[in-house]
Amino acid sequence: MSIPSTSAPSTYRPFRWFVLATLLVVTATTALALICPAPLVGVIGDSYPELSTGQVTWMTMGTFNLFVAFAALGGGYFVDRLGFLKIYAIGSTLILAGWLLVPVIGEDYWGMVFIRLFQGVGTGPIMASAASVAARYFPVGERGIVTGTQGAAMSLGLAVGVSLVPALNDAAGDWQVVLRNLWPAAALALIMTAVVAFGPSAAPVAGTAAKAPAPASQRVAFRAALLNPLTWVAVGCVVLLSWVYQAFNDLTPGYLTLDEPKGLGLEHGSALLVWAQLANMVGALVCGMVTERVFRGRVRPGIILGFLFGTIGGAGLLLPAVKSSQVFLIAVLVLAGFFYAWINPNAIAYIAKNYPEHITGKLGGLAMGIGIFGGTAGVAAGSAALHATDRYVLSIIIMCLVGIVGLVVALALRQASDRRQASDRRQAPGAVAAAGPPA
Repeated sequence: MSIPSTSAPSTYRPFRWFVLATLLVVTATTALALICPAPLVGVIGDSYPELSTGQVTWMTMGTFNLFVAFAALGGGYFVDRLGFLKIYAIGSTLILAGWLLVPVIGEDYWGMVFIRLFQGVGTGPIMASAASVAARYFPVGERGIVTGTQGAAMSLGLAVGVSLVPALNDAAGDWQVVLRNLWPAAALALIMTAVVAFGPSAAPVAGTAAKAPAPASQRVAFRAALLNPLTWVAVGCVVLLSWVYQAFNDLTPGYLTLDEPKGLGLEHGSALLVWAQLANMVGALVCGMVTERVFRGRVRPGIILGFLFGTIGGAGLLLPAVKSSQVFLIAVLVLAGFFYAWINPNAIAYIAKNYPEHITGKLGGLAMGIGIFGGTAGVAAGSAALHATDRYVLSIIIMCLVGIVGLVVALALRQASDRRQASDRRQAPGAVAAAGPPA
């Protein structure tokens, strides 16, 4: 399976850090597009009196996730073929256009579905880009930081959404105007993408990086990756985390704010979710450093801790103390948000560390695409449980049970040591790194 290589080590350029900043802003924009309707579900529902809260949640959140899943699944191919810059430009344009269309067609059910389709298709390939950017522009020891940054960017966008959108709605009094006025975020993403496109090169110094293998070798490597059971363990972790965290993000705002017995009936309860998103952002940044420096590049410990403590925090939402103590509520939100952030970056880092860079886009897209189907399933299951019971409790119980399944799956993920990975990459840049001893 090995393909010998005589290439010298790559010299990585400083401008790669601006590329990382661009990845952060573009990804945060997609997260803002994802979450922006969630704090307004009750208000949006007033425009659709014929729909239940669960149906409004599916219209605004479930459809977005469904379209993201399909787009991410195929988007990895386009990341490898077109490059991440074109993907960022197209995706940001679609998100911007979707926001501008809300006052035009957002009052109609199918118009809103079309808008969320538009934005979901733009988001999917962007979500598939982190593994490719990490493998192409960053050394092995920094790739966990790159995937962690994308996780932090998601949290940043979610935090901005749950805090800014309600404030904008209080000021404007019209949810369609609020969503339209988010367009500058996508415009900034487009500007930064243009700077990267026309700025200094961020790729490794010419002549020092390994040449791309022939298409036949790429196909062999991709098939080998698909036949490796550990590939599917990593994908499984992404799927289960997507289910859990998407349910957490989409259902918790309503659970905190809607009146009892449906929810907790906390005034401005959804604003408290900013604590979870800030904790998630910090957790995503910290997990990359912890993985590289404490766990010596092994991803499994971080994924296990993420599912364990994230599930404990999620289950804490059902305790009576969250109603009587705001401090306790913030504590469980922070616990869940911080540790959920450890899962996807580590799973995607596994791909960036253990597979040839020329197939990381496809594998990253595969993981995120299938994973987002898990997110769609999470929203669908939560919405169905909410519609059937008119309570959020069952939705949260389902979320926690899926987190426990994720913990069990993570136990199966094995990984070679950093020294073994480096040796494998020097000897076989076109082949899949063999799985080493248990992480």
